[in-house]
Amino acid sequence: MDDYVAGGRAMQRFWLTATKLGLQFQPEMTPLIFASYMRRGIEFTRTPRSLENARQLTGQLESLIGAAALDGAVYMGRSIWGGWGSGQRRRPGRCGCRWIN
Repeated sequence: MDDYVAGGRAMQRFWLTATKLGLQFQPEMTPLIFASYMRRGIEFTRTPRSLENARQLTGQLESLIGAAALDGAVYMGRSIWGGWGSGQRRRPGRCGCRWIN
């Protein structure tokens, strides 16, 4: 449990610092969650197609970031630099924002 609390604190500091620097985030946790199920052998559904999709997703994610990174990953998302302007929500590219990696 202490690891989860420490992870939450670190994530909060990260997010607040990024916001202060003008970065915007969109979390994308689904790939990590399904990869965790696959790597732990947790059968989260009885639908064979869904299990196969999760296996493929896990393989693609591992190819992208590596097995060691996937084992330790606690957050995944995308970020953009730049504000949304006057509280409006717009897609990046339509508001003068640019994607960063």
